[in-house]
Amino acid sequence: MSRRHPVPVRVARRPLGEQPAGCYGPADGRPPGAGGTWPATGEGHRDRPSLPRPGTASALPAHPGVGRGDAGGGCADGGIADARPPGTPLQPGPAVKPAGLAVPSAAAWLTAAGALPFLAGAALAWLAGPLPGELAVRAMIAYGAVILSFIGGIHWGFVTSAPGPLKGRWGLLSAATLPALLAWGALLLAPERGIAAVAAGLTAVLLLDRWAWVRGLAPRWWMRLRIPVTAVVVGALVAAAASPTVSTPRFTPAAALIEV
Repeated sequence: MSRRHPVPVRVARRPLGEQPAGCYGPADGRPPGAGGTWPATGEGHRDRPSLPRPGTASALPAHPGVGRGDAGGGCADGGIADARPPGTPLQPGPAVKPAGLAVPSAAAWLTAAGALPFLAGAALAWLAGPLPGELAVRAMIAYGAVILSFIGGIHWGFVTSAPGPLKGRWGLLSAATLPALLAWGALLLAPERGIAAVAAGLTAVLLLDRWAWVRGLAPRWWMRLRIPVTAVVVGALVAAAASPTVSTPRFTPAAALIEV
């Protein structure tokens, strides 16, 4: 009686870390790379646990009935099968602004409120009578001088609060004093020239803002705040300068305004 020898049966096994197409590994939820395999080392290694990422396939439900480690078409080593219809692209997660770029709400609201006097002055220069328009233009110049001095003080704080010794920062400290000097000069000029000086000063201060921002002295959101408000304020000053109140030479001396 002949003895039957068992015929060896070779069971196909996937290499370590390999997943079939449509499966997602348990490490970080990314789709398989070329050939449906995961890298053996690095951040895709299966023994490095990580939390699911929003908008990735790790948050997808597992396909019902999928086995674990089988040699058939299932997902091996705890992988999760994609239950979406074939050809459906991955949906990216919600866009998140980089940290530090969002303008604080308090700074945004206070800056917007600070631009209102310029807008009101430009409207009065066009719509009010000669004397109210004249007073509005002078008020715009005075308020612009205050804003220039205020921004110069902010830059002084940027320079003095930076880490390290102040020696060697004479250039930055000197530049921070220029807005106040320009504001003082604008108050001494005739109104039609003073309003132009304030507009030019605010534009020049924007360059100083970028200088401090590039060097890391200003917050990361600083230019996102300063550029829009500078455009609005300078536009209001230009509109006031083009009004009949300024273009018509009828300004009275300051002493006469005080007597009125």
